[in-house]
Amino acid sequence: MNLIWGRQPKPNMGKLDFTATVSKLAQDELGKRQHYRPVYSLHKYWARRAGSQFRSILLRTLLPDSTLFLQDEDGSLSVKSKYFDNFDFKNKVILDPFMGGGTTLIESNRLGCNVIGWDLNPLSWWITREGLKVIDVDILQKYTDEVFEVAQNELDEFYKTEIENSNGDLVKADVMHFFWFREAKCEVCEKEVSLHSRTILNKGLKRNIGISSENPATTVCLRCGDLGEWNGFGDFDCKSCNSKSDPLSKGVSSGSFECCGKKQKVVENVKKYGRLKERLVAIEYIDPDTKQRLYKSPSKDDLRIIKQCKSLVEANKNKLAIPNSKIPKGDSSKRWLNHQYERYVDVFSDRQILAVNSILESIKSVIPIDDIEYRYSLITALSNSLEYNNMMVPYNYPHRKLHHLFTHHALPITMMPVENNLLGIEGKGAGTFRNCVARYLKGKKYCNSPFDKYKNAQNKLVSVDSDERIGATFVDDIAQFGDSNASILRCGDSTRLHEHVPEKSVDYVITDPPYYDSIHYSELANFFYVWMKEFCPEVDFFSRETIDSTKEAIVNKGHNKGAKEYTDLMAGVFSSCHKVLKDNGKLVFTFHHKKIEAWWTIAESLSRAGFCVVDTFAVESEYKVNPHIRNKETLDMDLVLICEKIQSTEESPNPSKNIFTPLEEMASEKHTNPNWHYLQFIGSLLRETTRCYNSSVVNYKWFEDLINQFNIKQTV
Repeated sequence: MNLIWGRQPKPNMGKLDFTATVSKLAQDELGKRQHYRPVYSLHKYWARRAGSQFRSILLRTLLPDSTLFLQDEDGSLSVKSKYFDNFDFKNKVILDPFMGGGTTLIESNRLGCNVIGWDLNPLSWWITREGLKVIDVDILQKYTDEVFEVAQNELDEFYKTEIENSNGDLVKADVMHFFWFREAKCEVCEKEVSLHSRTILNKGLKRNIGISSENPATTVCLRCGDLGEWNGFGDFDCKSCNSKSDPLSKGVSSGSFECCGKKQKVVENVKKYGRLKERLVAIEYIDPDTKQRLYKSPSKDDLRIIKQCKSLVEANKNKLAIPNSKIPKGDSSKRWLNHQYERYVDVFSDRQILAVNSILESIKSVIPIDDIEYRYSLITALSNSLEYNNMMVPYNYPHRKLHHLFTHHALPITMMPVENNLLGIEGKGAGTFRNCVARYLKGKKYCNSPFDKYKNAQNKLVSVDSDERIGATFVDDIAQFGDSNASILRCGDSTRLHEHVPEKSVDYVITDPPYYDSIHYSELANFFYVWMKEFCPEVDFFSRETIDSTKEAIVNKGHNKGAKEYTDLMAGVFSSCHKVLKDNGKLVFTFHHKKIEAWWTIAESLSRAGFCVVDTFAVESEYKVNPHIRNKETLDMDLVLICEKIQSTEESPNPSKNIFTPLEEMASEKHTNPNWHYLQFIGSLLRETTRCYNSSVVNYKWFEDLINQFNIKQTV
């Protein structure tokens, strides 16, 4: 058997290296996912792997003896590569017990396979179903246009601001963003203290050229509240009140602020005085004459609208969809809880609550119940927009655009939140409902006519059209599977999937499981879930207050889950997969982590479930500028593990001997990514550990010592 399953001969005779090519395809895609594979932009999900990565894994699994990638004379990936062929793997059944954002199932469906997906998370079930379902894009577009018109009439007054035009007349302008500063009460003077990280709102109206006298930054004067211009040098001189200030000075740093000569911790201040207050400091609008994006201070009328929204929510609170669920304790949610955001509704403004409800009612009034799948399509887009429409969204001030809430796969506290125009202005802004609907439509058009994109040796974009399709027939039982494209999706405990899937009926289990303690999926998903249960109360999987995380395979101290609980749950899922997998089938999954104990839990859970690792390969799986990994001690590569059912265990007198041998053979190979050799070693270690798991010498201490030996060798 070829030990390094993903490796092919070095480029010659028209062949390209498998792992290097997959890494390049994944990197290109992750940078612009909505353009390369738009189906994965229907709704937010965390740490989604590239579709190209899983297409490659699937094809390498289904066609183990084929060369997937060929090169042209100039070294580019050839469009004649088998990777770009049209496939229809009839009667093949693929199972994903951790379906997450649906990448495995969507790519398998495109290849013509029947698919089975399982996940505890109702949001995962919903998003995957939306990706696989078949709709008529033209009908959806028609409904969309009508919904926009109805919602616009309802919301127009909430997203207008009064300005003076060039003739001196007062006119209404469309608002893009409302800028807020959070404030804490000084425990000495009891005045409100601004917790800003800067007082400039941009780096000039022209992006990417820097602040100068020709391109001044728009600045908030903390003393009088007016806006002014700063040329990038010295202090900001406010022309309204003649005060001076440093626009780059911070009102809060490392969780503390200073007032009256005393340093005060924000969290302790919140315990004493309650949740931080919010002050509207500026508005970004579209000038109706010049179409420029400009800024202004809030007027009395702008403040009146805020009070009006508060009154409307209070008067209609029993009729409105409001996410009143309590925020559960957890490693991610503790930030919000520590700042006394106790319910999910607390991180939304009254205007946002009204806007969400107005759009929801527009969807329901326009789309009849008989076309409920089209309702669900727009509800999915509405849910997706919430990531950019809450009071924890920060502003990317150099580029004058919003960041989304989950930039760091966490629940952050933002001291300078920006309130978006939720419905949106056509052709303007990010994360609006209009924008998210456009992404949904683009994703569904892609399902009807998929394509693959990559950059050639000249860094030019190449697009290859496909005759394949993405779209499933949803069934309840595997007996209903036809030749191809059927799908069973379940929201439930994957340790018990064997109770619903026949024994030895699955050809391959291919998945991307939770990576130990990396991402707390249920905590993050609850942000959307609590709204979805308000949007779709008729859906059984949205009946709980929050997502049931009892059986979630994750290390989370806030849920009292450690390595043992993670191992037990992973072993339970793998055991269930073992029962339904054919004897000649394979379990293939991705994993990465820096912690030694994380890798040991994988070895232990696989061995307990009756699997052994037979091969591995490493691919670059994280986008290079992903803020979740940038400047952190983390891996940016996945180890892909290929596992088979254990036929017999071995009692090796020296299992350590076989671990370093293949690595010594590869020692001369150079790789641009330093993590590559580490993962090659981990792969070799996992093969030997699962092969000899019952050996008296195989235990965590042995495992840890070998990794430490490798690390020492690498530094010598």
